[in-house]
Amino acid sequence: MLMRKIFVILLLFIGIVIGGVIESRISAGPVVFDGNTPVIQGFNKLQVPGTPVLPAKSVLMALPPGAEILSIDINYNEPCELARSALDITPPFLPLCMEKGVVEEAQTRYQKNIDYLAACDHPFPAHPVYCSKLSHFRNIPFIRITFFPLVYQHGILKYYSEADILIHYASEPADNNIAEWVDEDARMFANWTEVRGYYHIDTRQDSFDYVIITQDNLFGAFDSLVDWKNSLGYTVRIVDYDSILAQYPGAEAADKIRNFLIDKYDAWGIHYLILAGNVDVIPMKICFPDASHNYDTPTDYYYAELTDDWDSDNDGYYGEYEEDSIGFVPEIMVGRFPYNDATTLNSIVLKTVDFEKDIGSWKNRALLLAAFSNYENEDNTGWPSCDGAALMEYMKDTLLAGWSYTRMYEEAGVCPSSYPHEQPLTHGNVVAEWSTGNYAITNWSGHGNPTGTYRKYWAYDDGDSIPESFEMAWETFIDMYDPPSLDDDHPSIVFSASCSNAGGNDNLARELIGNGAAGIVAATSYGWYTPGWEDPSTGNIMSLDYYFYYYLIADGKKVGDALFDAKMYYFNYLYFPDPWAGDPAWTPQQNMLDYNLFGDPALVREGVGIEEDELAQSTVAPVVQFYPNPVRSQGHIDFTLPFDGEVSISLYNTAGQRTSTVYIGNTKAGYHSVNFTTKDLPTGVYFLKMEFIGRSDNIMKEEKIIVLH
Repeated sequence: MLMRKIFVILLLFIGIVIGGVIESRISAGPVVFDGNTPVIQGFNKLQVPGTPVLPAKSVLMALPPGAEILSIDINYNEPCELARSALDITPPFLPLCMEKGVVEEAQTRYQKNIDYLAACDHPFPAHPVYCSKLSHFRNIPFIRITFFPLVYQHGILKYYSEADILIHYASEPADNNIAEWVDEDARMFANWTEVRGYYHIDTRQDSFDYVIITQDNLFGAFDSLVDWKNSLGYTVRIVDYDSILAQYPGAEAADKIRNFLIDKYDAWGIHYLILAGNVDVIPMKICFPDASHNYDTPTDYYYAELTDDWDSDNDGYYGEYEEDSIGFVPEIMVGRFPYNDATTLNSIVLKTVDFEKDIGSWKNRALLLAAFSNYENEDNTGWPSCDGAALMEYMKDTLLAGWSYTRMYEEAGVCPSSYPHEQPLTHGNVVAEWSTGNYAITNWSGHGNPTGTYRKYWAYDDGDSIPESFEMAWETFIDMYDPPSLDDDHPSIVFSASCSNAGGNDNLARELIGNGAAGIVAATSYGWYTPGWEDPSTGNIMSLDYYFYYYLIADGKKVGDALFDAKMYYFNYLYFPDPWAGDPAWTPQQNMLDYNLFGDPALVREGVGIEEDELAQSTVAPVVQFYPNPVRSQGHIDFTLPFDGEVSISLYNTAGQRTSTVYIGNTKAGYHSVNFTTKDLPTGVYFLKMEFIGRSDNIMKEEKIIVLH
């Protein structure tokens, strides 16, 4: 057996320290070849531009609460050698944009890796097993382990059939309470069954599991959404954005928002978050996935993944590939309503509520739009063709059984799409069909910028039968001026597999959530694809697109959960750590960061089917929270009502005598806050009792408080 040991420096402070070992064995089955690509069942593909396509697999391993890693032992079996004269080489990852310089940089990285691989004296990957830094999902520590069973060097493949990993850890007492939904999501950890016993499943109702951050003059725009979500069992709280800026530390507004969420996500049990404001008011965090810091990437992921250090190397550049410690497992599902005026926000709110109430047959209708990303041997590169129709056909065949759909693919030019479809892809056809077709899903693939999405087609050939850049024509098939013409009574859930459709302050994605879309996932910067995309194992943005709809349709997930589940699959199975010292493949990390959701993250695609008369009969308890507790002089009561009603809040002593009436009145649905003084009360135990009478319900809530002086 071969052995490698990784040591981690750990400072242990005085206290109770418990040590232990987490064991894992990763095995690989027999190697078969699909042409010149080695394949192992149950493994995905390691794809670094300019290097051989090799099998790879990652697993996430959870640790007990409060664990810190001391060392990691990695034992391999003796490898056997497989001679192979030719292997398929990963093509460059290319941007879905029209910027020649960005494409040329991608080609340069590809060629640099080819040259480096031919000249270097160490294997690719450098080791069969890679272990990440310790990360966290809420209060669950975890580590990512990646196994590369085939290692290549100068025409020889070394095959490692298995690896044993021993993770030595020490842990101090720590919070082990997790919510039920966290327990459910923790199934992503390969060893959750073994580790779950270290955690306590807390079944208490979350205080505020659905939070909206906006400016206080816009609160009223969300009344309908608050009423609706409360009726579904959520507990909604609207938080004033300016109060966050005033109360929380941070170098930038984005840091203050994140610090607020770090402070409240566990205490309140936040699961869903809407940022209600455009990026010029409530900003995204600017991250830099590339080491040269040339590809700045605005992202809302910064508000979703809250437990790791996004600038762990302290250089002021956030989200760097391999340099900053980001685990990418989200604590909160984040969406954005990117407008600053009450009228538009209220319009989006009403559309969101209506969409979720609707369970009509149109919810099983899809509009599939696909352009060519590149042609075979374009500019004499030898790269395979990438027709976005391959993605749409794979989605149709695996996810849309029983659905109605309309497909629009490329018909123009020298080399039209070979896939069957109902209409040619043109701007006029897209707008006309989207305006009248009642589609719950619209999926597209094409080149893009903030103002629109484009079809690139091979307009003519100069006689050499090679598609060349100067022979290409570019035309929009949807742009930011089209949404007013689209059907907003039957809005779509959209995935935009294009560059920059959500870039800047004004963009196509923003216009669509304003009219035409119930939710849209779109990029703030470059989206990267792989030429020759065949199926979801190929990776990059088309695979992220597919898995978003897989979790939305096949798994029945809400829109925000579907997006972040897709990103977790992408992170765990399609996006592997840098396996050597060549030019790192940072572009998949940019895909993770810059595809953001405009819309409600808790939106249910198929609808919930609750009618108004059913809502009128529903019983949903109000949520009440008192703080601080114990209290010395001034206390605060926050409460949220599911609907309008009469509220009475009183304080009682242990003898059952009412000592004061804190609040009484006919109160609107939504969030309220009341202050009261305890300076005249003797030290002791009291009971705060709230009575709520609304509709036909009479609900009592009680909380014990302690008064100290």
